Amino acid sequence: MLGLEGTRAGTLVTSPQPQKALVGRSVDGRPHRSKPVKPSQGRRCSVSLASAGPSSLGAATTLDKESPTISAPAPQNGSDSIDAQIAISNENAKLEGLNAENWERNALSIVVVGASGDLAKKKIFPALFAIFYEGMMPESFNIFGFARSAMSDDEFRDLIASSLTCRVDQKEDCSGKMDYFLDRCFYQPGQYGSEEDFHKLSERMTEHEQKREKADRVFYLSIPPSIFTQVAGAASKGASSPSGWTRVIVEKPFGKDTESFNKLSADLYQHLSEEQMYRIDHYLGKELIENLT
Repeated sequence: MLGLEGTRAGTLVTSPQPQKALVGRSVDGRPHRSKPVKPSQGRRCSVSLASAGPSSLGAATTLDKESPTISAPAPQNGSDSIDAQIAISNENAKLEGLNAENWERNALSIVVVGASGDLAKKKIFPALFAIFYEGMMPESFNIFGFARSAMSDDEFRDLIASSLTCRVDQKEDCSGKMDYFLDRCFYQPGQYGSEEDFHKLSERMTEHEQKREKADRVFYLSIPPSIFTQVAGAASKGASSPSGWTRVIVEKPFGKDTESFNKLSADLYQHLSEEQMYRIDHYLGKELIENLT
């Protein structure tokens, strides 16, 4: 959850939570009432927050391990651990307003892991530029590319520049903004599973973050799913933000079915808490949109 300053301890409380029936309108415009959803046979978890602590990428759980009455959900293939993590994340989200970011004082570092790939070049960097173009980036932001290919900062910027366009507003010349954006882009080569290489990346990020009170970091994993866990482990140990929150965006297919989804989630929980993960599929709904158009 963006804006959270720390992971929080919580007590799991077992309680069934049946959903209420919803009132809507049918196709002919007349009101209709949907059937209430029955509570599942399994146990649902609600959370009572107890304390707050510093956030890091390496925090594998938001539960307080020191409390004798609280236990962290052990990584497993089943859905119980995932449900508990999501419940905690949802409760933490309610406190997001209490920890709103001050982007006049804080820095934001965005790391694109797999930066030399075709997807990053054609999709991710143009999208980041569009966000900046619309004024949605904080004042102090920097973008770092991380991949195995050997490349200098200037070569990296040339790679990005070849795919940037002014598609956001065709009436305005955005060359000035494009130059400003590219000056905020840097490249760090390294092996995906190397904690040492991620530590070198962290040192470069710190050079640009140190003038701010706090630095938040976002890692965008534009890599094959087979190395998600490997990268998450190396990044958690080598490049977590020392002063702010750290979040990870996991893209592409997140498992091929329920079993593989649960397995991948359980593996990532060894390095990340649920509230640190954002799962996206940039082609989700592609077929639907194509059919509509």
